[in-house]
Amino acid sequence: PNGQPRELHIEQGLTAIDWSLPRGVELEKVLIRNLRHHEIARASTFNPFPSQVFSKAGMYNYTHLVPEQFSLVTCWSGQLQLISSDKQHLVLNAGESGLVSAGAGSIEVALAKQNPDLEPSGAFFAFADPEKKGL
Repeated sequence: PNGQPRELHIEQGLTAIDWSLPRGVELEKVLIRNLRHHEIARASTFNPFPSQVFSKAGMYNYTHLVPEQFSLVTCWSGQLQLISSDKQHLVLNAGESGLVSAGAGSIEVALAKQNPDLEPSGAFFAFADPEKKGL
């Protein structure tokens, strides 16, 4: 309020970190390198977010990663278009994100190149319910 910076809780933040979890290159191996085009990566100890990456130009079907829950979508490169069952469109360009509502049902995803040297890519993320194992 009133333009004043808020208090930072550095000590509390540092004590909340689980230092035994993988970091740096090891974390990258566990998370990023295991993501494959169109496959769903379920939540795990190291990543609480179920995710699905699309990394090739084309048309794909997307169904919510967690039933009855919204999904976040991010376009990493190229152009990602979401098309609802009633043919409404949402276009995301590289660096843009959106939200797919829980009631959206099945969505078509269209990925298009905007740079001939770079494949388009985007990803969907959800939040896993810690009570439900295997999501």
